[in-house]
Amino acid sequence: MSEARNPHSAHPDLLQKYMELPQGDKIQAEYVWVDADGGLRCKTTTLSGPVKSLDDLKEWNFDGSSTGQAEGANSDVFLRPAAYFPDPFRRGNNIIVMAETCASRWRDEVVCLERRAYSSGARFWGRPDNNDGTPNKYNHRYSCMKTMEAAAKSDPWFGLEQEYTIFGSDGRPYGWPVGGFPGPQGPYYCGVALLRLVARAKAALCASFCSPCAGYKEISSDSPIPLQVFARDMIEAHYRACMYAGVNISGINAEVMPSQWEFQVGPCKGKDMGDHLWMARYLLIRIAEEWGVTVSFHPKPLQGDWNGAGCHTNYSTNETRAEGGIKAIEEMIKKLEKRHLQHIEVYGSEYVLPPFPHVAPVSSLPTSTFVLFTPSLMPPPNSCSNDLRLTGRHETGHIGSFSSGVANRGASIRIPKSVAVDGKGYFEDRRPASNIDPYQVCDIMVQVNAIQETTLLSA
Repeated sequence: MSEARNPHSAHPDLLQKYMELPQGDKIQAEYVWVDADGGLRCKTTTLSGPVKSLDDLKEWNFDGSSTGQAEGANSDVFLRPAAYFPDPFRRGNNIIVMAETCASRWRDEVVCLERRAYSSGARFWGRPDNNDGTPNKYNHRYSCMKTMEAAAKSDPWFGLEQEYTIFGSDGRPYGWPVGGFPGPQGPYYCGVALLRLVARAKAALCASFCSPCAGYKEISSDSPIPLQVFARDMIEAHYRACMYAGVNISGINAEVMPSQWEFQVGPCKGKDMGDHLWMARYLLIRIAEEWGVTVSFHPKPLQGDWNGAGCHTNYSTNETRAEGGIKAIEEMIKKLEKRHLQHIEVYGSEYVLPPFPHVAPVSSLPTSTFVLFTPSLMPPPNSCSNDLRLTGRHETGHIGSFSSGVANRGASIRIPKSVAVDGKGYFEDRRPASNIDPYQVCDIMVQVNAIQETTLLSA
């Protein structure tokens, strides 16, 4: 990966000698939380180490008025440790803490309120300005945790496939040629860089190509061109960092669009799915800082004949994994069909006024052309825009309809062929956008499929 060094990016050569200094009996704990826009924030504190359980971690706080999670006149939001992971950046006994946002300082008070609310059957949601121990309204982990407790007998498992796009420091997709674009989609998925004939490529779409070391080069439609798998070294770094941290990462692959990648996390049980996916995202964003690039989780970062980015959700329960579980899967799919729009609201459905404000129209250009980004035109990382992705093209079902099928990647729900053959297993919900909150997605999936409607859905 040969991105020009961003003057504001990391300098590991300067940092290394300081990271080798002894820490004594102290450790650094990086607290990470989700802000009001669905982005990640973090801050570090010093603790006596090593940490052996959540009980060793303090409840901390931050200025919620600076993250959109509180008003300035009542700005304290508290961080309640939910899970912690070994820190692959600082190493040693240092840790990264995934924290919930709440408004109570004392853990015993929070537990008391949780028990009282849950035993009464109430399903309460936090407020941004509360000071009574309830979760901040942007804390979706709390609701997910309660749902998983109610569905414990079903033993829900999840596996999430996180797609994302890498942008260079100039705001363009990383590795894409300046003043042009790469060849059409097709050879990039699970690709390996090599010379390949592109006879099928139209000369109009391949008039120029920029290789990292050759500048511009005129080519004909049947000339061999290098197919780049961009940023593989950074992706490998992220994979290893996740493994070191104990994140349950299960794989990686290059995706259909150049500069688009995917990592998979799972199987994870219950709320752990959200903890592990958020931590994997955090590690990816931190590593991208060091490479001087930006990671986008936008569902449709480029207009035109390019794939969007999703977070496909694989789901199973005791019932679906048992012999004959395909019948339980079919019943679950019927429930999902009835609640399609309810799920779309959670999976990302914000509409933007046409034309799409982050990408200029391409009315007179071929569909494989994109209009170049500038940093000011980059899509906001939290904007949903799943309607731009769920069009019925590029391996998606249409946002306005529901469909399912065996091995059908153009459907809302895909049943893997192996599951159909075995008669048991899991199914894949392909509707969630790449920037979903995994706590919300896991929450609603279990509410619909593993819990009696009268217990939580109507609460």
